[in-house]
This record gives sequence, structure tokens and C-alpha cells, in this order.
Amino acid sequence: KLGDYYTNFVMNFERAMTYYQRAVALAHEVGNSGREAVFLSLIGLLKSKQGFDEADIYLENAYQLAKSGTDDLCLCTVLEQRGYAEGIRGNYQKAREALEEALEVITRLSTLNVLSHTEIERRRFYSMLNLGEAEYELGSFEKAIETRQRALLIAEQQGNQVWIGYAHYELGDTYHRTDNRNLAREHMNLALQLFEQNNATRDVEAV
Repeated sequence: KLGDYYTNFVMNFERAMTYYQRAVALAHEVGNSGREAVFLSLIGLLKSKQGFDEADIYLENAYQLAKSGTDDLCLCTVLEQRGYAEGIRGNYQKAREALEEALEVITRLSTLNVLSHTEIERRRFYSMLNLGEAEYELGSFEKAIETRQRALLIAEQQGNQVWIGYAHYELGDTYHRTDNRNLAREHMNLALQLFEQNNATRDVEAV
């Protein structure tokens, strides 16, 4: 928790790294390989944000450790983080692979009653959204549109207006890239309206 605090709120990455490394050591000491994998993955994500090449070592070690265990929740978290981290690093094929596997694990988790339906759909939505970004960057625009439409459907089913806005924004961006200006404008306007209605100031500025 302290690592997350220093990463997300204080933006002190060095301090965050210290807490994550301590968490890795503690998880290893008590034999909790799932938690160890998650914290290794967080270190890899943090190093990705900092642009350090050794991020790949942490991300791969985290994946192998999580994959060798039986905790699908930890594996899912590691895959979600890897997908996001590889996207930051511009490794979009690796991001695609990680996120596709994450979605498979999410489907398994949905049958185990270890997470609420809302949490399952949250994970599915963001994995879909990030997968759409990977497809977009790989030039697979039809797949990007299909994936982002699936994310939009999840958002609408959950009644989450901000998520709906995110999906419309990403769809608008994709349609703009494929020179479908009318659809791009339609989705961007819908995203803007939702962000304004929900006081999502940063998102309004992005549009």
C-alpha cells in the first residue's frame, strides 16, 4: 500500500521502489509466490514508467512465477500490469499477448466466485480498453474498433458513465485514424458530454 501511495499520489518512484522491494522479500520469506509475483510485476511497471530496460526482467520473472502457481487472481493482476507496462514501452505485440491471456484468466475467475461481478467487469473493461490500444498501435484498426466496442458494451451494461466516455473517446480516436471523420466526431462529442457531466476535468482536457 505504501508503494502504491508513493507511486500514484506522491510520485516518488524511488521511495515506492523501496517499499515494493521490501514487499517482494517479505512475500518470498513467507512463501507467498502469488504476492511475490504481483510485487515483482509492480516493480517492472514502475521501471517501465521510468524507461529502464531492466523492466523486462521483472515483468518476465513475475509472469513465470505467477504462471507456475495456482492463484489465478495473482496471475490476472500480473498479466494486466504487464499488458499496460509493455504498452508504455512500445512493445505492443507483447502487450496484446499479455492482455489476451488476461482476458482468458478473467473468464476463468468469473466462474470461481472469488471476485464480485463488478470487479470482474472492471478488470474485463480495462483489459479490453488496453488491448484495443495495442491493436490500434499495431495497425489492426478493425480489431481495435471491435475490441473497443466490446469495452463500450461492458461499460453500458455496468452503467458507468466515465467508462462509457473512455470507450467513446478511444473509438473516436480510431475512427479519426481511419479517416471516418463523421463517426470520429460523433464518438468524441459523446465522450466530451459524459466527461463534462461527471466532472472528469482531465478527461475533458484530453478531448
